[in-house]
Amino acid sequence: MVWLADVPEGLVRRAKDADSRIMVVKHRPPLEAPRLPAILQGRVSVETAATAAAEPPELLDDASVVSEQTDPFAGQDVDPKALEIGSSEVRKAYESWASRWKRWAQEELAAVPHRRLHQQLYRIAKKVQQDGDSFETVLAVGLLQVGAERTSARVRRHIVTVPVTLTVDPNSVNVTVSLVPGQSGRLEDTEFLSESDGYTSELLGVVRSEVEEVAFHPLSDRASEAVRSWSQRAFGVERTLSFDSGSGHPDITVDPQARSLHHAPALILREHGQRSVLGFFESIARVLKRPGAQAPLGLAQLLYDLEPEQRTAWGSSNGPVPPALGPEPLFPMVTNAAQLDVLERLQHDTSVVVQGPPGTGKTHTISNLIAALLADGKRVLVTSEKGQALKVLIDQLPPNLRSMCVLQRDQWQGGSSDLRQSLGALAHLSATTNPERLQQRIETQQSQRHQLMAEQAKLREHLRAVREAEWYEHPEIAPGYRGRLDEIVQAAERGTADYQWLPPLPPQPGQLPPLDTEEAQRLWLLVTEHGPEILDARIQYCPDPSTLPNPEDVADRIRDIEAAKEVLGPKPVTPLGGVRNVGGEPEP
Repeated sequence: MVWLADVPEGLVRRAKDADSRIMVVKHRPPLEAPRLPAILQGRVSVETAATAAAEPPELLDDASVVSEQTDPFAGQDVDPKALEIGSSEVRKAYESWASRWKRWAQEELAAVPHRRLHQQLYRIAKKVQQDGDSFETVLAVGLLQVGAERTSARVRRHIVTVPVTLTVDPNSVNVTVSLVPGQSGRLEDTEFLSESDGYTSELLGVVRSEVEEVAFHPLSDRASEAVRSWSQRAFGVERTLSFDSGSGHPDITVDPQARSLHHAPALILREHGQRSVLGFFESIARVLKRPGAQAPLGLAQLLYDLEPEQRTAWGSSNGPVPPALGPEPLFPMVTNAAQLDVLERLQHDTSVVVQGPPGTGKTHTISNLIAALLADGKRVLVTSEKGQALKVLIDQLPPNLRSMCVLQRDQWQGGSSDLRQSLGALAHLSATTNPERLQQRIETQQSQRHQLMAEQAKLREHLRAVREAEWYEHPEIAPGYRGRLDEIVQAAERGTADYQWLPPLPPQPGQLPPLDTEEAQRLWLLVTEHGPEILDARIQYCPDPSTLPNPEDVADRIRDIEAAKEVLGPKPVTPLGGVRNVGGEPEP
Protein backbone atom coordinates (compact mmCIF):
# COMPACT_ATOMS: atom_id res chain seq x y z
CA MET A 1 0.00 0.00 0.00
CA VAL A 2 1.21 3.49 -0.91
CA TRP A 3 -0.58 6.35 0.84
CA LEU A 4 -0.88 9.40 -1.37
CA ALA A 5 -0.42 11.54 1.74
CA ASP A 6 3.16 10.21 1.93
CA VAL A 7 3.91 11.00 -1.71
CA PRO A 8 6.28 13.97 -2.19
CA GLU A 9 4.53 17.27 -2.85
CA GLY A 10 3.71 18.04 -6.47
CA LEU A 11 3.70 14.46 -7.83
CA VAL A 12 0.00 13.63 -7.53
CA ARG A 13 -2.12 15.09 -10.33
CA ARG A 14 -5.59 16.21 -9.45
CA ALA A 15 -8.68 15.27 -11.44
CA LYS A 16 -8.51 16.35 -15.06
CA ASP A 17 -10.95 15.26 -17.73
CA ALA A 18 -8.33 14.94 -20.45
CA ASP A 19 -5.61 13.23 -18.42
CA SER A 20 -5.97 9.81 -16.80
CA ARG A 21 -2.51 9.92 -15.21
CA ILE A 22 -2.38 9.98 -11.43
CA MET A 23 1.38 10.49 -11.09
CA VAL A 24 4.65 10.13 -12.95
CA VAL A 25 7.59 9.20 -10.71
CA LYS A 26 10.98 9.75 -12.28
CA HIS A 27 13.91 7.45 -11.73
CA ARG A 28 16.63 9.28 -9.82
CA PRO A 29 19.80 7.19 -9.58
CA PRO A 30 22.16 8.10 -6.70
CA LEU A 31 24.74 10.78 -7.50
CA GLU A 32 28.35 10.34 -6.51
CA ALA A 33 29.59 12.60 -3.71
CA PRO A 34 32.20 15.26 -4.57
CA ARG A 35 35.65 13.73 -4.55
CA LEU A 36 37.98 14.68 -1.73
CA PRO A 37 41.04 16.75 -2.80
CA ALA A 38 44.40 15.10 -2.23
CA ILE A 39 45.26 17.59 0.48
CA LEU A 40 42.22 16.40 2.49
CA GLN A 41 43.07 12.70 2.29
CA GLY A 42 43.30 11.42 5.85
CA ARG A 43 41.78 14.62 7.26
CA VAL A 44 38.11 13.80 6.37
CA SER A 45 36.34 10.46 7.01
CA VAL A 46 35.84 8.79 3.60
CA GLU A 47 32.76 6.86 4.78
CA THR A 48 31.08 9.97 6.20
CA ALA A 49 31.91 11.98 3.07
CA ALA A 50 30.08 9.42 0.90
CA THR A 51 26.85 9.67 2.95
CA ALA A 52 24.42 12.57 2.56
CA ALA A 53 23.59 14.37 5.81
CA ALA A 54 22.45 17.75 7.06
CA GLU A 55 25.99 18.85 7.87
CA PRO A 56 29.29 18.03 6.11
CA PRO A 57 31.81 15.74 7.84
CA GLU A 58 34.11 17.52 10.23
CA LEU A 59 37.71 18.32 9.43
CA LEU A 60 40.03 16.44 11.73
CA ASP A 61 42.02 18.50 14.24
CA ASP A 62 45.03 20.14 12.50
CA ALA A 63 47.23 19.79 15.57
CA SER A 64 46.65 16.07 15.86
CA VAL A 65 47.29 15.54 12.18
CA VAL A 66 50.51 17.55 12.29
CA SER A 67 51.58 15.70 15.43
CA GLU A 68 50.97 12.33 13.79
CA GLN A 69 52.84 13.35 10.68
CA THR A 70 55.85 14.80 12.58
CA ASP A 71 56.30 11.93 15.05
CA PRO A 72 58.61 9.96 12.70
CA PHE A 73 60.81 13.07 12.47
CA ALA A 74 61.09 13.82 16.18
CA GLY A 75 64.22 15.73 16.99
CA GLN A 76 64.34 17.40 13.57
CA ASP A 77 63.93 21.11 13.11
CA VAL A 78 60.41 22.04 11.88
CA ASP A 79 59.52 25.50 10.64
CA PRO A 80 56.33 26.69 12.51
CA LYS A 81 55.49 29.06 9.65
CA ALA A 82 55.41 26.12 7.24
CA LEU A 83 52.86 24.41 9.49
CA GLU A 84 50.68 27.52 9.60
CA ILE A 85 50.79 27.88 5.82
CA GLY A 86 49.88 24.20 5.40
CA SER A 87 47.00 24.50 7.83
CA SER A 88 45.67 27.53 5.99
CA GLU A 89 45.74 25.65 2.64
CA VAL A 90 43.96 22.67 4.21
CA ARG A 91 41.24 24.91 5.65
CA LYS A 92 40.74 26.64 2.31
CA ALA A 93 40.49 23.32 0.41
CA TYR A 94 38.06 21.96 3.00
CA GLU A 95 35.72 24.95 2.77
CA SER A 96 35.63 24.75 -1.03
CA TRP A 97 34.90 21.00 -0.94
CA ALA A 98 32.33 21.35 1.85
CA SER A 99 30.39 23.93 -0.17
CA ARG A 100 30.06 21.48 -3.09
CA TRP A 101 29.26 18.63 -0.68
CA LYS A 102 26.37 20.59 0.90
CA ARG A 103 24.70 21.14 -2.47
CA TRP A 104 25.12 17.44 -3.30
CA ALA A 105 23.77 16.34 0.11
CA GLN A 106 20.73 18.60 -0.20
CA GLU A 107 19.86 17.11 -3.60
CA GLU A 108 20.38 13.57 -2.32
CA LEU A 109 18.26 14.11 0.79
CA ALA A 110 15.50 15.67 -1.29
CA ALA A 111 15.61 12.66 -3.66
CA VAL A 112 15.27 10.04 -0.89
CA PRO A 113 11.43 10.06 -0.71
CA HIS A 114 11.26 10.07 -4.52
CA ARG A 115 13.56 7.04 -4.69
CA ARG A 116 11.63 5.23 -1.98
CA LEU A 117 8.35 5.87 -3.82
CA HIS A 118 9.88 4.83 -7.15
CA GLN A 119 11.13 1.56 -5.64
CA GLN A 120 7.67 0.80 -4.20
CA LEU A 121 5.87 1.48 -7.47
CA TYR A 122 8.51 -0.40 -9.46
CA ARG A 123 8.04 -3.51 -7.30
CA ILE A 124 4.25 -3.25 -7.59
CA ALA A 125 4.42 -2.92 -11.37
CA LYS A 126 6.79 -5.89 -11.59
CA LYS A 127 4.50 -8.02 -9.43
CA VAL A 128 1.45 -7.27 -11.57
CA GLN A 129 3.45 -7.87 -14.73
CA GLN A 130 4.54 -11.30 -13.51
CA ASP A 131 1.29 -12.38 -11.80
CA GLY A 132 -1.38 -10.28 -13.48
CA ASP A 133 -3.84 -13.16 -13.36
CA SER A 134 -3.68 -13.19 -9.54
CA PHE A 135 -2.99 -9.56 -8.55
CA GLU A 136 -4.41 -6.14 -9.38
CA THR A 137 -3.63 -2.54 -8.46
CA VAL A 138 -6.38 -0.11 -7.45
CA LEU A 139 -6.61 3.50 -6.30
CA ALA A 140 -8.81 3.45 -3.20
CA VAL A 141 -10.59 6.29 -1.37
CA GLY A 142 -12.90 6.42 1.62
CA LEU A 143 -11.02 4.73 4.46
CA LEU A 144 -13.65 3.36 6.85
CA GLN A 145 -12.59 2.66 10.44
CA VAL A 146 -15.03 0.83 12.68
CA GLY A 147 -13.69 0.03 16.13
CA ALA A 148 -14.51 -2.90 18.38
CA GLU A 149 -13.22 -4.40 21.60
CA ARG A 150 -11.85 -7.45 19.80
CA THR A 151 -9.04 -6.67 17.39
CA SER A 152 -10.31 -9.19 14.85
CA ALA A 153 -13.70 -7.45 14.73
CA ARG A 154 -12.29 -4.05 13.79
CA VAL A 155 -12.72 -2.72 10.26
CA ARG A 156 -10.13 -0.65 8.43
CA ARG A 157 -10.83 -0.71 4.70
CA HIS A 158 -11.53 1.59 1.78
CA ILE A 159 -15.06 1.57 0.46
CA VAL A 160 -14.36 2.82 -3.11
CA THR A 161 -11.74 1.47 -5.55
CA VAL A 162 -10.83 2.26 -9.15
CA PRO A 163 -8.52 0.05 -11.29
CA VAL A 164 -5.17 1.60 -12.24
CA THR A 165 -2.19 0.54 -14.31
CA LEU A 166 1.50 1.03 -13.61
CA THR A 167 3.78 1.25 -16.65
CA VAL A 168 7.56 1.54 -16.70
CA ASP A 169 9.25 3.43 -19.52
CA PRO A 170 12.04 1.12 -20.77
CA ASN A 171 14.28 4.07 -21.65
CA SER A 172 13.94 6.40 -18.64
CA VAL A 173 12.63 3.78 -16.14
CA ASN A 174 10.03 6.35 -15.05
CA VAL A 175 6.89 4.83 -13.51
CA THR A 176 3.47 6.16 -14.58
CA VAL A 177 0.30 5.45 -12.59
CA SER A 178 -2.87 5.88 -14.67
CA LEU A 179 -6.57 5.15 -14.43
CA VAL A 180 -7.76 2.37 -16.74
CA PRO A 181 -9.70 3.99 -19.62
CA GLY A 182 -13.38 3.08 -19.65
CA GLN A 183 -13.33 1.56 -16.16
CA SER A 184 -15.59 2.97 -13.48
CA GLY A 185 -15.28 2.85 -9.70
CA ARG A 186 -16.55 0.07 -7.45
CA LEU A 187 -18.34 0.50 -4.15
CA GLU A 188 -17.05 -2.42 -2.08
CA ASP A 189 -18.85 -1.82 1.20
CA THR A 190 -21.00 -4.96 0.94
CA GLU A 191 -17.88 -7.14 0.99
CA PHE A 192 -17.08 -6.43 4.63
CA LEU A 193 -20.18 -4.81 6.14
CA SER A 194 -23.45 -6.44 7.11
CA GLU A 195 -26.65 -5.63 9.00
CA SER A 196 -25.02 -6.78 12.23
CA ASP A 197 -22.74 -3.73 11.91
CA GLY A 198 -25.78 -1.48 11.50
CA TYR A 199 -25.10 -1.19 7.74
CA THR A 200 -27.99 -0.70 5.32
CA SER A 201 -27.93 -0.24 1.56
CA GLU A 202 -31.42 1.23 1.20
CA LEU A 203 -30.23 4.81 0.83
CA LEU A 204 -27.02 4.14 -1.12
CA GLY A 205 -28.46 3.79 -4.64
CA VAL A 206 -27.54 7.37 -5.57
CA VAL A 207 -24.01 6.98 -4.21
CA ARG A 208 -23.52 3.69 -6.04
CA SER A 209 -24.68 5.19 -9.34
CA GLU A 210 -22.31 8.11 -8.87
CA VAL A 211 -19.32 5.84 -8.21
CA GLU A 212 -20.07 3.43 -11.07
CA GLU A 213 -20.14 6.10 -13.75
CA VAL A 214 -17.31 5.84 -16.25
CA ALA A 215 -16.36 9.49 -15.70
CA PHE A 216 -15.80 8.92 -11.96
CA HIS A 217 -12.38 10.18 -10.81
CA PRO A 218 -11.35 9.15 -7.27
CA LEU A 219 -9.34 12.34 -6.65
CA SER A 220 -12.04 14.78 -7.72
CA ASP A 221 -14.26 16.91 -5.49
CA ARG A 222 -17.18 14.94 -6.85
CA ALA A 223 -15.67 11.73 -5.47
CA SER A 224 -15.09 13.34 -2.09
CA GLU A 225 -18.75 14.41 -1.96
CA ALA A 226 -19.85 10.87 -2.88
CA VAL A 227 -17.83 9.45 0.02
CA ARG A 228 -19.26 12.10 2.35
CA SER A 229 -22.78 11.18 1.21
CA TRP A 230 -22.02 7.52 1.99
CA SER A 231 -21.01 8.45 5.54
CA GLN A 232 -24.45 10.07 6.01
CA ARG A 233 -26.49 7.16 4.61
CA ALA A 234 -24.72 3.82 5.16
CA PHE A 235 -25.79 3.41 8.80
CA GLY A 236 -29.16 5.11 8.53
CA VAL A 237 -30.11 8.75 8.64
CA GLU A 238 -29.95 8.82 12.42
CA ARG A 239 -26.42 7.49 12.67
CA THR A 240 -23.88 9.33 10.57
CA LEU A 241 -20.12 8.99 10.58
CA SER A 242 -17.68 11.83 10.93
CA PHE A 243 -15.97 12.42 7.58
CA ASP A 244 -12.47 13.80 7.03
CA SER A 245 -11.86 15.01 3.47
CA GLY A 246 -8.11 15.20 3.96
CA SER A 247 -5.48 12.76 2.81
CA GLY A 248 -4.41 11.65 6.27
CA HIS A 249 -4.81 8.07 7.43
CA PRO A 250 -5.07 7.82 11.25
CA ASP A 251 -4.44 4.50 12.91
CA ILE A 252 -7.45 2.81 14.45
CA THR A 253 -5.34 1.55 17.35
CA VAL A 254 -5.22 5.10 18.73
CA ASP A 255 -8.95 5.00 19.52
CA PRO A 256 -10.19 1.37 19.21
CA GLN A 257 -13.84 2.32 19.73
CA ALA A 258 -13.97 5.16 17.18
CA ARG A 259 -16.00 5.11 13.96
CA SER A 260 -14.89 7.45 11.21
CA LEU A 261 -14.52 7.84 7.45
CA HIS A 262 -11.52 9.50 5.81
CA HIS A 263 -10.88 10.35 2.16
CA ALA A 264 -7.31 8.94 2.59
CA PRO A 265 -6.47 7.94 -1.02
CA ALA A 266 -4.00 5.07 -1.42
CA LEU A 267 -2.57 2.78 -4.11
CA ILE A 268 -3.15 -0.85 -3.14
CA LEU A 269 -1.66 -4.03 -4.58
CA ARG A 270 -3.99 -6.92 -3.77
CA GLU A 271 -5.16 -10.28 -4.98
CA HIS A 272 -8.14 -10.49 -7.29
CA GLY A 273 -11.30 -11.14 -5.32
CA GLN A 274 -14.82 -12.14 -6.21
CA ARG A 275 -15.78 -8.49 -6.33
CA SER A 276 -13.16 -7.88 -8.97
CA VAL A 277 -14.55 -10.66 -11.14
CA LEU A 278 -18.07 -9.35 -10.63
CA GLY A 279 -16.83 -5.92 -11.68
CA PHE A 280 -15.86 -7.30 -15.07
CA PHE A 281 -19.32 -8.79 -15.56
CA GLU A 282 -20.97 -5.59 -14.40
CA SER A 283 -19.03 -3.60 -16.99
CA ILE A 284 -20.12 -6.12 -19.66
CA ALA A 285 -23.73 -5.75 -18.51
CA ARG A 286 -23.53 -1.96 -18.81
CA VAL A 287 -22.25 -2.21 -22.37
CA LEU A 288 -24.99 -4.68 -23.33
CA LYS A 289 -27.64 -2.28 -22.04
CA ARG A 290 -26.71 0.29 -24.67
CA PRO A 291 -29.14 0.61 -27.62
CA GLY A 292 -28.34 -1.76 -30.47
CA ALA A 293 -25.73 -3.70 -28.49
CA GLN A 294 -25.04 -7.23 -29.71
CA ALA A 295 -24.00 -9.87 -27.20
CA PRO A 296 -20.65 -11.38 -28.23
CA LEU A 297 -20.60 -15.05 -29.13
CA GLY A 298 -18.23 -15.86 -26.27
CA LEU A 299 -20.73 -14.56 -23.74
CA ALA A 300 -23.69 -16.27 -25.43
CA GLN A 301 -21.91 -19.62 -25.22
CA LEU A 302 -21.75 -19.22 -21.42
CA LEU A 303 -25.55 -19.09 -21.33
CA TYR A 304 -26.68 -21.33 -24.21
CA ASP A 305 -25.56 -24.63 -25.71
CA LEU A 306 -25.07 -23.55 -29.33
CA GLU A 307 -24.45 -25.91 -32.23
CA PRO A 308 -21.68 -25.14 -34.79
CA GLU A 309 -24.26 -23.90 -37.31
CA GLN A 310 -25.67 -21.45 -34.76
CA ARG A 311 -22.20 -20.25 -33.79
CA THR A 312 -21.15 -19.56 -37.36
CA ALA A 313 -24.38 -17.58 -37.97
CA TRP A 314 -24.22 -15.64 -34.67
CA GLY A 315 -24.48 -11.89 -35.15
CA SER A 316 -24.64 -12.17 -38.95
CA SER A 317 -27.65 -11.11 -40.96
CA ASN A 318 -26.33 -12.84 -44.10
CA GLY A 319 -26.36 -16.40 -42.80
CA PRO A 320 -23.36 -18.51 -41.73
CA VAL A 321 -19.97 -16.94 -42.09
CA PRO A 322 -17.72 -18.61 -44.69
CA PRO A 323 -14.90 -20.95 -43.60
CA ALA A 324 -11.81 -19.27 -42.21
CA LEU A 325 -9.59 -20.79 -44.91
CA GLY A 326 -10.00 -21.33 -48.63
CA PRO A 327 -10.21 -24.73 -50.35
CA GLU A 328 -6.42 -24.92 -50.78
CA PRO A 329 -4.85 -23.33 -47.67
CA LEU A 330 -1.15 -22.51 -47.80
CA PHE A 331 0.75 -24.03 -44.90
CA PRO A 332 4.44 -23.09 -45.25
CA MET A 333 5.57 -25.45 -42.49
CA VAL A 334 5.20 -29.18 -41.95
CA THR A 335 1.93 -30.34 -40.36
CA ASN A 336 1.08 -33.63 -38.72
CA ALA A 337 -2.29 -35.35 -38.48
CA ALA A 338 -3.27 -33.71 -35.17
CA GLN A 339 -2.45 -30.21 -36.44
CA LEU A 340 -4.34 -30.79 -39.68
CA ASP A 341 -7.33 -31.89 -37.59
CA VAL A 342 -7.26 -28.56 -35.71
CA LEU A 343 -7.12 -26.60 -38.95
CA GLU A 344 -9.92 -28.70 -40.46
CA ARG A 345 -12.18 -28.17 -37.44
CA LEU A 346 -11.70 -24.42 -37.72
CA GLN A 347 -13.19 -24.60 -41.22
CA HIS A 348 -16.54 -25.65 -39.75
CA ASP A 349 -16.71 -23.70 -36.49
CA THR A 350 -15.98 -20.25 -35.06
CA SER A 351 -13.31 -21.37 -32.63
CA VAL A 352 -11.17 -24.31 -31.65
CA VAL A 353 -9.58 -24.87 -28.25
CA VAL A 354 -6.16 -26.53 -28.36
CA GLN A 355 -4.66 -27.60 -25.06
CA GLY A 356 -1.44 -29.44 -24.40
CA PRO A 357 1.90 -29.36 -22.57
CA PRO A 358 4.87 -27.36 -23.91
CA GLY A 359 6.56 -28.72 -27.00
CA THR A 360 3.49 -30.38 -28.51
CA GLY A 361 3.23 -28.01 -31.49
CA LYS A 362 0.57 -25.47 -30.43
CA THR A 363 2.66 -22.45 -31.47
CA HIS A 364 3.68 -24.26 -34.66
CA THR A 365 0.01 -24.80 -35.53
CA ILE A 366 -0.83 -21.14 -34.87
CA SER A 367 2.08 -20.04 -37.08
CA ASN A 368 0.81 -22.19 -39.96
CA LEU A 369 -2.71 -20.84 -39.45
CA ILE A 370 -1.54 -17.21 -39.47
CA ALA A 371 0.42 -17.75 -42.70
CA ALA A 372 -2.58 -19.42 -44.37
CA LEU A 373 -4.98 -16.63 -43.32
CA LEU A 374 -2.61 -13.89 -44.53
CA ALA A 375 -2.18 -15.69 -47.85
CA ASP A 376 -5.98 -15.77 -48.13
CA GLY A 377 -6.14 -11.96 -47.74
CA LYS A 378 -7.35 -11.88 -44.15
CA ARG A 379 -6.12 -9.87 -41.17
CA VAL A 380 -5.19 -11.66 -37.97
CA LEU A 381 -5.12 -10.47 -34.35
CA VAL A 382 -3.15 -12.58 -31.85
CA THR A 383 -3.38 -11.85 -28.13
CA SER A 384 -1.53 -13.40 -25.22
CA GLU A 385 -1.31 -12.73 -21.50
CA LYS A 386 2.49 -13.08 -21.64
CA GLY A 387 4.48 -10.96 -24.09
CA GLN A 388 7.17 -13.64 -24.41
CA ALA A 389 4.65 -15.98 -26.05
CA LEU A 390 4.12 -13.43 -28.85
CA LYS A 391 7.89 -13.15 -29.35
CA VAL A 392 8.21 -16.93 -29.67
CA LEU A 393 5.28 -17.00 -32.12
CA ILE A 394 6.61 -14.28 -34.40
CA ASP A 395 10.04 -15.94 -34.45
CA GLN A 396 8.44 -19.12 -35.83
CA LEU A 397 6.81 -17.32 -38.75
CA PRO A 398 8.57 -17.45 -42.13
CA PRO A 399 11.02 -14.51 -42.44
CA ASN A 400 9.06 -12.86 -45.27
CA LEU A 401 5.93 -12.72 -43.11
CA ARG A 402 7.57 -11.19 -40.05
CA SER A 403 7.87 -7.80 -41.76
CA MET A 404 4.08 -7.85 -42.27
CA CYS A 405 3.34 -8.25 -38.55
CA VAL A 406 2.97 -5.51 -35.94
CA LEU A 407 4.21 -6.64 -32.54
CA GLN A 408 2.93 -4.76 -29.49
CA ARG A 409 4.29 -6.27 -26.30
CA ASP A 410 4.23 -5.09 -22.73
CA GLN A 411 6.23 -2.00 -21.84
CA TRP A 412 8.37 -4.14 -19.58
CA GLN A 413 9.53 -6.17 -22.55
CA GLY A 414 10.34 -3.37 -24.95
CA GLY A 415 6.82 -2.91 -26.31
CA SER A 416 7.40 0.62 -27.62
CA SER A 417 10.59 -0.43 -29.40
CA ASP A 418 8.85 -3.46 -30.95
CA LEU A 419 5.99 -1.27 -32.18
CA ARG A 420 8.35 1.28 -33.77
CA GLN A 421 10.33 -1.47 -35.52
CA SER A 422 7.16 -3.17 -36.79
CA LEU A 423 5.66 0.03 -38.17
CA GLY A 424 9.02 0.97 -39.72
CA ALA A 425 9.27 -2.40 -41.46
CA LEU A 426 5.72 -2.04 -42.81
CA ALA A 427 6.42 1.47 -44.07
CA HIS A 428 9.60 0.28 -45.81
CA LEU A 429 7.74 -2.67 -47.34
CA SER A 430 4.98 -0.40 -48.62
CA ALA A 431 7.46 2.08 -50.12
CA THR A 432 9.60 -0.53 -51.88
CA THR A 433 6.86 -2.84 -53.24
CA ASN A 434 5.48 -2.54 -56.77
CA PRO A 435 1.88 -3.88 -56.70
CA GLU A 436 1.88 -4.83 -60.40
CA ARG A 437 5.10 -6.83 -60.21
CA LEU A 438 3.93 -8.38 -56.97
CA GLN A 439 0.66 -9.50 -58.61
CA GLN A 440 2.60 -11.01 -61.52
CA ARG A 441 4.82 -12.86 -59.09
CA ILE A 442 1.77 -14.16 -57.23
CA GLU A 443 0.18 -15.44 -60.44
CA THR A 444 3.42 -17.13 -61.53
CA GLN A 445 3.88 -18.85 -58.21
CA GLN A 446 0.23 -19.89 -58.12
CA SER A 447 0.67 -21.51 -61.54
CA GLN A 448 3.82 -23.30 -60.36
CA ARG A 449 2.00 -24.44 -57.24
CA HIS A 450 -0.88 -25.91 -59.26
CA GLN A 451 1.61 -27.74 -61.52
CA LEU A 452 3.42 -29.14 -58.50
CA MET A 453 0.14 -30.19 -56.91
CA ALA A 454 -0.84 -32.00 -60.15
CA GLU A 455 2.55 -33.73 -60.26
CA GLN A 456 2.14 -34.66 -56.61
CA ALA A 457 -1.27 -36.19 -57.33
CA LYS A 458 0.21 -38.17 -60.24
CA LEU A 459 3.04 -39.49 -58.10
CA ARG A 460 0.63 -40.40 -55.33
CA GLU A 461 -1.46 -42.37 -57.83
CA HIS A 462 1.62 -44.17 -59.16
CA LEU A 463 2.74 -44.93 -55.60
CA ARG A 464 -0.71 -46.26 -54.84
CA ALA A 465 -0.54 -48.58 -57.90
CA VAL A 466 2.91 -49.83 -56.85
CA ARG A 467 1.72 -50.51 -53.32
CA GLU A 468 -1.35 -52.28 -54.64
CA ALA A 469 0.90 -54.50 -56.81
CA GLU A 470 2.57 -55.71 -53.66
CA TRP A 471 -0.75 -57.20 -52.55
CA TYR A 472 -1.84 -58.64 -55.92
CA GLU A 473 -2.30 -62.43 -55.82
CA HIS A 474 -0.42 -63.84 -58.87
CA PRO A 475 -1.52 -67.20 -60.33
CA GLU A 476 1.12 -69.95 -60.54
CA ILE A 477 3.85 -68.60 -62.81
CA ALA A 478 6.06 -71.69 -62.32
CA PRO A 479 5.66 -74.88 -60.28
CA GLY A 480 5.58 -73.81 -56.61
CA TYR A 481 5.64 -70.04 -57.35
CA ARG A 482 2.32 -68.21 -56.80
CA GLY A 483 0.70 -65.55 -54.55
CA ARG A 484 2.04 -62.03 -53.72
CA LEU A 485 5.39 -60.82 -54.98
CA ASP A 486 6.99 -61.09 -51.58
CA GLU A 487 5.80 -64.72 -51.29
CA ILE A 488 7.28 -65.59 -54.68
CA VAL A 489 10.59 -63.93 -53.75
CA GLN A 490 10.68 -65.86 -50.46
CA ALA A 491 10.03 -69.14 -52.33
CA ALA A 492 12.91 -68.38 -54.71
CA GLU A 493 15.24 -67.60 -51.76
CA ARG A 494 14.33 -70.88 -50.05
CA GLY A 495 15.40 -72.82 -53.21
CA THR A 496 18.69 -70.97 -53.59
CA ALA A 497 20.69 -73.88 -52.14
CA ASP A 498 19.41 -76.23 -54.88
CA TYR A 499 21.01 -74.03 -57.56
CA GLN A 500 24.45 -73.41 -56.03
CA TRP A 501 26.06 -75.47 -58.79
CA LEU A 502 25.09 -72.79 -61.30
CA PRO A 503 27.99 -70.33 -61.81
CA PRO A 504 27.13 -66.63 -61.45
CA LEU A 505 26.03 -64.97 -64.65
CA PRO A 506 28.50 -62.50 -66.13
CA PRO A 507 27.34 -58.87 -66.07
CA GLN A 508 27.40 -58.78 -69.89
CA PRO A 509 26.91 -62.33 -71.25
CA GLY A 510 27.86 -63.00 -74.82
CA GLN A 511 25.46 -63.87 -77.58
CA LEU A 512 26.70 -67.53 -77.78
CA PRO A 513 27.14 -70.04 -74.93
CA PRO A 514 30.74 -71.02 -73.95
CA LEU A 515 30.16 -74.56 -75.31
CA ASP A 516 28.79 -75.47 -78.68
CA THR A 517 26.35 -78.35 -79.11
CA GLU A 518 28.98 -80.98 -79.84
CA GLU A 519 31.11 -79.99 -76.80
CA ALA A 520 28.08 -80.02 -74.55
CA GLN A 521 27.14 -83.52 -75.73
CA ARG A 522 30.67 -84.81 -75.13
CA LEU A 523 30.70 -83.29 -71.62
CA TRP A 524 27.36 -84.86 -70.83
CA LEU A 525 28.57 -88.32 -72.02
CA LEU A 526 31.78 -88.05 -69.95
CA VAL A 527 29.95 -87.11 -66.79
CA THR A 528 27.41 -89.88 -67.41
CA GLU A 529 30.14 -92.51 -67.88
CA HIS A 530 32.77 -91.46 -65.30
CA GLY A 531 30.76 -89.39 -62.78
CA PRO A 532 31.05 -85.73 -61.69
CA GLU A 533 34.51 -86.34 -60.17
CA ILE A 534 36.16 -85.79 -63.52
CA LEU A 535 35.14 -82.11 -63.46
CA ASP A 536 37.29 -79.22 -62.23
CA ALA A 537 37.63 -79.07 -58.45
CA ARG A 538 36.36 -75.51 -58.47
CA ILE A 539 32.86 -76.78 -59.20
CA GLN A 540 31.49 -77.51 -55.72
CA TYR A 541 28.37 -79.36 -56.78
CA CYS A 542 27.15 -81.04 -59.93
CA PRO A 543 23.64 -82.43 -60.29
CA ASP A 544 23.01 -86.06 -61.20
CA PRO A 545 23.00 -86.24 -65.04
CA SER A 546 19.87 -88.33 -64.88
CA THR A 547 17.99 -85.32 -63.46
CA LEU A 548 18.99 -83.07 -66.35
CA PRO A 549 16.83 -82.74 -69.44
CA ASN A 550 18.14 -84.33 -72.60
CA PRO A 551 19.16 -82.10 -75.51
CA GLU A 552 16.06 -82.92 -77.53
CA ASP A 553 13.73 -81.73 -74.75
CA VAL A 554 15.68 -78.48 -74.33
CA ALA A 555 15.57 -77.88 -78.08
CA ASP A 556 11.82 -78.45 -78.10
CA ARG A 557 11.31 -75.92 -75.27
CA ILE A 558 13.43 -73.32 -77.04
CA ARG A 559 11.41 -73.73 -80.21
CA ASP A 560 8.17 -73.32 -78.21
CA ILE A 561 9.47 -70.08 -76.67
CA GLU A 562 10.51 -68.64 -80.02
CA ALA A 563 7.13 -69.47 -81.52
CA ALA A 564 5.34 -67.80 -78.60
CA LYS A 565 7.44 -64.67 -79.03
CA GLU A 566 6.46 -64.41 -82.68
CA VAL A 567 2.79 -64.70 -81.81
CA LEU A 568 2.74 -62.38 -78.76
CA GLY A 569 5.43 -59.91 -79.74
CA PRO A 570 7.96 -58.36 -77.31
CA LYS A 571 6.35 -57.92 -73.89
CA PRO A 572 7.68 -57.61 -70.34
CA VAL A 573 8.48 -60.83 -68.56
CA THR A 574 8.67 -61.32 -64.82
CA PRO A 575 11.69 -63.29 -63.66
CA LEU A 576 11.80 -64.64 -60.15
CA GLY A 577 12.61 -62.08 -57.48
CA GLY A 578 11.60 -58.85 -59.23
CA VAL A 579 10.08 -57.01 -62.20
CA ARG A 580 12.09 -56.30 -65.32
CA ASN A 581 11.43 -55.00 -68.86
CA VAL A 582 12.49 -56.92 -71.94
CA GLY A 583 15.00 -54.14 -72.56
CA GLY A 584 16.70 -54.89 -69.25
CA GLU A 585 15.84 -51.56 -67.49
CA PRO A 586 14.64 -52.13 -63.90
CA GLU A 587 11.25 -50.88 -62.75
CA PRO A 588 10.04 -50.22 -59.20
